[in-house]
Amino acid sequence: MIKVILYLLAFLIPVFFLPITLEPFEFNKIYLATGLTGIMLIIWGIKVIAEKKLEIAKTSLLTPGVLLMISVIVSTVFSIDKTSSIFGASGRWFPSLNANITLGILYIIISTFIKEKHEIKNILMSFLAGTSLSSLIASLSFFGVLLIPGTDSNFNPTGSLITLGILSALAIVFSLYVQTTQENRAIKAMAVLSFIPNFFYIVAYDNLKVWALLGLGIVLLGASFGTTKIKENRLNGLLVGIIATVILGITTIPATRSVIMRHSYPKEAQLSFKESWNIAISTMRDFPIAGTGPSTFYLNYPRYRSISMNQNENWNLRFDKPQSEVLLVISSLGILGIVVGTYFGIKVTKTIMHTYTKDDLERVVAIMSALMGITLFLTHATVPLGFGLTLMIGIMGSIELSKEQKFLSFKASNEKETITTLSGKNETEGFLTGVIALPLFALATLAFITIYKVYPSEYYMQQAVEALTTDASKSYEFQTKAIKHNPHRSNYYNTFAQTNLAIAINLAGQENLSESDTQTVQNLVATAISATKASAESINPLNPINWEIQASIYRAIRDETQDADQWAIRAMESAIKLDPTNPRLRLELGGIYYAKGDFATAASLFRQAINLKADYANAYYNFAQAAKNLEDFATAKRALELTLSLVQTNSEDAEKVQQEMADLDKKLADLGSTQQKPTVEELANQAEVAEKSEGEILPDQEPLIVEGERENFVSPLQGEGTTQSQSELENQVEESNGIVNEDMRNNQQNMQRE
Repeated sequence: MIKVILYLLAFLIPVFFLPITLEPFEFNKIYLATGLTGIMLIIWGIKVIAEKKLEIAKTSLLTPGVLLMISVIVSTVFSIDKTSSIFGASGRWFPSLNANITLGILYIIISTFIKEKHEIKNILMSFLAGTSLSSLIASLSFFGVLLIPGTDSNFNPTGSLITLGILSALAIVFSLYVQTTQENRAIKAMAVLSFIPNFFYIVAYDNLKVWALLGLGIVLLGASFGTTKIKENRLNGLLVGIIATVILGITTIPATRSVIMRHSYPKEAQLSFKESWNIAISTMRDFPIAGTGPSTFYLNYPRYRSISMNQNENWNLRFDKPQSEVLLVISSLGILGIVVGTYFGIKVTKTIMHTYTKDDLERVVAIMSALMGITLFLTHATVPLGFGLTLMIGIMGSIELSKEQKFLSFKASNEKETITTLSGKNETEGFLTGVIALPLFALATLAFITIYKVYPSEYYMQQAVEALTTDASKSYEFQTKAIKHNPHRSNYYNTFAQTNLAIAINLAGQENLSESDTQTVQNLVATAISATKASAESINPLNPINWEIQASIYRAIRDETQDADQWAIRAMESAIKLDPTNPRLRLELGGIYYAKGDFATAASLFRQAINLKADYANAYYNFAQAAKNLEDFATAKRALELTLSLVQTNSEDAEKVQQEMADLDKKLADLGSTQQKPTVEELANQAEVAEKSEGEILPDQEPLIVEGERENFVSPLQGEGTTQSQSELENQVEESNGIVNEDMRNNQQNMQRE
């Protein structure tokens, strides 16, 4: 039963996903693995009770694997975000403590129970089949044949373009091995058929790293076979060569490429090696021993990113992964993780070299293990890649034991029990059989508790998102359930706060509000404030996004409360401390001061945004607005000229800027003013933003908006012409208890919004 579940898991990991959770791919794959691992542990425990002994494969990687797990646990204990380190960060669920423990247990199960060559082939064939099916779905989607409703041309079941590329390269290597070594013609034919979707996907994706990995795998495979075996299977080699040539031909020859390759995959945004290295080293400098914890890179990136990132096309993204998994270990696990990880890597390398010296099956496993290890240096790990590496080293462990049969064995009988320790000595202890099986049942229970703790809340949040545009009260109800089930996710509270505010705005926009409706609006706003305070100040105060959302809530109610501006300013200042080189945050803080009428402070903050990003059109535009309000029209005009040089010609933004420049020219003429001489700083900024020439590619810019004139929450909160303080609003949440009152439910149609 355990072997069958392993075959099933190997098939499902590349292809399994469910659209019923917020993140359909990684989240469902890791909890599928967690659940099936729990089931296998229970079956194993029953087997132990029946046989009165527990055997664990004593491989050369067992001790370094245990040490690596200990380092992950220690890092989690000292993590700056324990929830993310234990269960995974929202939207990026690997590598977490739960994922590491699951894969560690899977390694022990694979190396203990997969013993025969046919079992090794079965589990590898299952993995090949799952990957090939995933590549087939991706290839059909590429041509617009969408087998999964609601997907698009970029869809693939792994959830990552490069992940499927790497798995496809591994599948091709194994399919070539099968074609060369198998005698069964049906199996050979299936291997040839599996080659087609995997190779086509690699050609369509056209990633240099994937091509290099595939090329290296084929070279190593050819070297391991030798010329004799290749000659014996030259017909198969010729057939595969013809298929590969046809695919390359129709995708590269201009006449056919224009017909076949109508779609191209987008380039995945990936942090550069230099920036990844700088962040990893900076993190280790401040958290040297155990790092910041698994799955915490999303907090390290904004804190340590360099100003040079603002000149990058992805300047407004917050990366949650570095370029490679090796650099993630440096920042997440610190010196402890580096030392133990290096030791583990050396042992894995030795095992690969030892496995490569055996027969054909062992050699191909060694080659695939080496390729999986190399991917840790090329890109960040995902659940399918982590599982693939675990699968390969687990099989190497079973190969290692196939001859020597070394087990860590715990035996029991009615009279006495003998324990064979790592040293090989027999000792008599009074253990009961149930005690021997207890750790297996305990780990299984932990797996199911983890699933229960995390999975329902993600399901509820996805249901809330789907209901948001059709039934606001239903969405509200689902979000409440998610928070009650798992009150440790700050993103749940952020969404809940924004939903409360949106419903309040929609309800308040109705005519002739009753006293009950007005009270409901107050309760909703109070709940929004309470939720955003819990997110930013209690659950995860190190995440700048939480403070940004808190500031946006306060900004929305600034006209209806006495001190919302001050709370918004404090929240934005907290966000800036956590993300100090982000120009957008300075722009938004400047907008708050602009709305207050403090144009000098606003201009200073807009200037800071410009200094952080010299080609930021919106910063120049807002600086011009502040300068106009300070009646420095000449400076405002120069800022608008720089704005115009950064926006697309003939766009609405360009027309808006040109009109404002014409208005400024009239004001300058009326005042009899002449153009002031620019300062050295302004000349330097102009050098950064060269004059736009026809056909020049400009950086993408957000629409020009005066930050201080964003729409506010314009609804009565207590009564017409009255205002409340933030603390008074927050106190009302105790009365509403976070639940929409009955009047609101009875008027559900008034709460629906687009």
